[in-house]
Amino acid sequence: MRDIDLAASVAYVGGVDTVISFSTMELRQSIIKYTCELMNLSNVTVENHFAVIKGCLNTYNVHLGSDMIHQSGGSAIHILPVYSEKRGKVYLPFLDEDPMTAQILSKVVMLAEDNKIKDSSILSQIKTVK
Repeated sequence: MRDIDLAASVAYVGGVDTVISFSTMELRQSIIKYTCELMNLSNVTVENHFAVIKGCLNTYNVHLGSDMIHQSGGSAIHILPVYSEKRGKVYLPFLDEDPMTAQILSKVVMLAEDNKIKDSSILSQIKTVK
């Protein structure tokens, strides 16, 4: 069932994605660029619809529409978001109400500092490049 969900969310005909508009992608590109500048993350670049992160352990591509993560070598990394309904909302003054943008941004920031990741389920998926 997950494969069908993935195919339905990223596959489209005619070059027009009904879920993610061009302006949404541009907004996410800008948010990632400026956030990385503010946080001095010089290892993150935005190329087309991807944030490219050159981490200490590997190089990652985060899709700005679907938030899928691929590392060099082609394998995917699955990072599940932990929702914080009980802790309250995190206020980010530059974001709109789109939770996917915050999710993508958090993945980009985390992978930009991949040498600080402690979660064993994430580390077990990362293929270390030497």
